[in-house]
Amino acid sequence: MRSRANHEVFLKSLHCPVLRLEGEDPLRQQVATCRAAIHQHGLENKAKRKT
Repeated sequence: MRSRANHEVFLKSLHCPVLRLEGEDPLRQQVATCRAAIHQHGLENKAKRKT
């Protein structure tokens, strides 16, 4: 069964950064937040698409 509490327990068990996006923020702000988090954690190379 899905529940917010179960999701919170799962997220706390992860050994990686968790980015939380709130649905109230405009899309541009959410994209900027994602990009900043990727940069902050040095994940630029890992996030690039392989073409």
